[in-house]
Amino acid sequence: MPADSAKWFVRARLKTRQLMLLTALADEANMHRAAEVLNMTQPAASKLLKELEDALGVPLFERLPRGMRATWYGESLIRHARMALSSLEQAHEEIEALKAGRYGKVAIGAITTPALGLLPGAVAQVKRQHPSLNIEILVDSSNVLIDQLLQGRLDVVVGRLFERHDKSALRYEALADEPIAAVARPGHPMLASARLHLRDVLARPWIVPPAACQGPNGAR
Repeated sequence: MPADSAKWFVRARLKTRQLMLLTALADEANMHRAAEVLNMTQPAASKLLKELEDALGVPLFERLPRGMRATWYGESLIRHARMALSSLEQAHEEIEALKAGRYGKVAIGAITTPALGLLPGAVAQVKRQHPSLNIEILVDSSNVLIDQLLQGRLDVVVGRLFERHDKSALRYEALADEPIAAVARPGHPMLASARLHLRDVLARPWIVPPAACQGPNGAR
């Protein structure tokens, strides 16, 4: 950025301490007490104020026999200094909230069964604890969700991990065992058997999800 187009506060190398000094002077109306509030020496505080006045080319305070009083220029800058410091404090609080998981956005992917049974209660509990948190839920097959997780589009996935998935880049834990059942129509010949084995059903035709959605045994 060319020097002549730089913002004035960049050219003046405006310091946060100068903003704090302005507000302290406005509150205390005395350089010595303002310096004490900021835990600095009076000469250092006077130097900070002079640098700021020189950069702006206007007096910010009148030096009175018993203290200091803001000029019109000073009152204007003090107002903006308070807003800037307040905004910085809010930024810090927001960052702390983000670090603690109390604020921001979480994108969750889930397959159909946990999306309907597990997530509603879990999301409600999280929202009670962190009402400012924005939670988005995507329902799809495990393959699609794992791909989006690896691409950084999702933060958490509730789904199935199969052997073909690369688990080296994932942190995961089992939430529940999932039984697999075969469903047959009423009166199907297999129902006449007291005990069925896998070899008994291999030759039968089956309806399963599309190959792109399948895991072992056709599970999504």
